[in-house]
Amino acid sequence: MPTGGRVWVHGGGAKKEPFLSPVQDHAGILLKDNQQQVIGGREFPISDQGGGAVMGLHLIQQVLLSVDDIVPHTPLVQHVMSHFGHDVDAIVSWSKTARPCDYGQFSPAIFSHAAEGDSLAIALLNQTAADVEMLLSALIKRGGAEQICLMGSIGEHIQPWLVPPLKARLALPQGGMPWTGQLRWQKVVITFTHFKGPP
Repeated sequence: MPTGGRVWVHGGGAKKEPFLSPVQDHAGILLKDNQQQVIGGREFPISDQGGGAVMGLHLIQQVLLSVDDIVPHTPLVQHVMSHFGHDVDAIVSWSKTARPCDYGQFSPAIFSHAAEGDSLAIALLNQTAADVEMLLSALIKRGGAEQICLMGSIGEHIQPWLVPPLKARLALPQGGMPWTGQLRWQKVVITFTHFKGPP
């Protein structure tokens, strides 16, 4: 059992912990004293802050602004335009039936372009990190969470973009990877996303 203030619940000591899948809506969950509090998770596009779908939606919006020469053309914009055959009408048609996962498919490109210094990608990741921090800070304030587990690939890769006080609270779930098995924690915030696979 870990030490240093971590509170783990083993075996039958915890009751009614939910099974959490990384394909559910992005949300913040606090598990404490066998009770759970949830922030967010009310589905894209009205909720899902900090998730890949919202980040992808913001990307598409910026791409369209770039087409109108309102914001700069960056390599990430060119990547998206290439994806749609440099056809703005194709983007508009696609958007009418696009699902959250369709928007989330651009997450790997956002991370990879940010690593190369793309200004739009960096801005998108900063906004996503701010959204994640908003959820986590609210749950910490509400319930005094001591440990934070970020689920899903965005949760894993957004960690370097978080502010130091939140990064200091990050930890892995008991028993392995954060998307497997039941998570039996107390005072732990969990957040997860639609995004599948690493960038």
